[in-house]
Amino acid sequence: MDDFLGHWEPVHGKMWVDGKFRRLSKPQPNATSLFLYLLTAYECSSVPGLILVYPEVIARRFDWKPADVRCVAQGLISEKMIEVDWELGLWFIRNRLRYKWPDSSKNVQGWVKTLAQLPDCALKWRAIHKLINDLDAREPKLAEPLRPLLQYAPSDAPCHAPSDAPCHAPSDAPPDADRDRDRDRDTHRARACARDPLIDQDLIRLAGGVDNLTRLVAEHREFLRLMPRKNRGDESLILWVRKKPPLDKIKKALTWQKRLPSWREDGWQRAPNPYAYLEDNRWEDDPPAPDETTLPTMGTPKGFKPEIPQPETPEQRERARKLIRDTIAKTRKMD
Repeated sequence: MDDFLGHWEPVHGKMWVDGKFRRLSKPQPNATSLFLYLLTAYECSSVPGLILVYPEVIARRFDWKPADVRCVAQGLISEKMIEVDWELGLWFIRNRLRYKWPDSSKNVQGWVKTLAQLPDCALKWRAIHKLINDLDAREPKLAEPLRPLLQYAPSDAPCHAPSDAPCHAPSDAPPDADRDRDRDRDTHRARACARDPLIDQDLIRLAGGVDNLTRLVAEHREFLRLMPRKNRGDESLILWVRKKPPLDKIKKALTWQKRLPSWREDGWQRAPNPYAYLEDNRWEDDPPAPDETTLPTMGTPKGFKPEIPQPETPEQRERARKLIRDTIAKTRKMD
């Protein structure tokens, strides 16, 4: 960059989850450490300055409290260095593009795909406006891939609202697009929660605390291991936390459900995915009649009495010996 004369070194975001790095001493809550984390976070997206990470995750990285993250972030917000959507966990470093300039328009085209996966909120659209303005100031051609996105921006979305204000704006997209966007957002939340339980205040509140959420996440992993189909498994985590289904009953139900011919057809394609299984409360289904399953049950059936052979009588033993002697004699004559 022409206006940047300092020396820089690349830092891999994976260091934040490295075992040796995590065992090092942690700093006290401060804005400098928080800003350095946002610059090099493991959760950084390909769009310069946009990071999708919940305050609870940052607190766990530094052994802070979530309230400490919000407190020290206010210093960065007051200096107009960052903007935050606390509900969705979206952060924006305002001047990050100055030090992470794209090499070509192909890099900017890649940003469009990433932006489509980020939660839809006013902060996201403010960030898009800021990126377009910064690109226009130096290389207007680089901003061309981002301009078509502005036609989807809500007309009443504020472009300069305070960062601690609610960032939800109504969308003009069709209902199907809204449902898809909500499902994508739930999928992201579920995937992040599967990696680290302390990430989502809504999930923690639904679970009744961090300990309950950790237990429910472990139960959900066991549930996915038992299910024959895994698609939409990440989305089912939020449903699992919301419903809190009994894992023992699900295990018992799956023992006979996975033997059903209707489930096993076409390589388990007829079996419900984890999300549909939980949504329809399939563990409450009644077991079918014995002739409706093709695989035999393990163990001894109820009421089964095996036939115990009676000891041989002397006449039977003598008859067997005579048969053996006659067989040996015939064999010798043939030789």
